[in-house]
Amino acid sequence: MTMELFAHPFSSYCQRVLIALYESGTPFQLKLLYNEAPESFAELTRPWPLKNFPVLVDEGNAATELSVINEHRALKHPGPIEPIPSEACA
Repeated sequence: MTMELFAHPFSSYCQRVLIALYESGTPFQLKLLYNEAPESFAELTRPWPLKNFPVLVDEGNAATELSVINEHRALKHPGPIEPIPSEACA
C-alpha cells in the first residue's frame, strides 16, 4: 500500500516533508489540499478530523506534524540518505 501525503502546496511544513520523501526515494501519493479539490479535504477528515496538515497515512495509520512524519519515514522507509542521525532515534 502506497503512503498518502495530504499537503497544501504553499505550506512550508508540507514542503519540508516533501523534500524528505523525494530525497529518500520513498514512494507516496500526494493529495493536494486546495480550494479546487474539496474531495482531498473530505479524505483528510477520515484519518485526521482536525484537518491540520501535513498528514502522512501509512498502512491506515496517520502521522501528523512535520517532525513526527519525518521520523516515521526515517524509521519505516529508510532511503539512501539519513536526514535524522540513527543515534537520535534510539
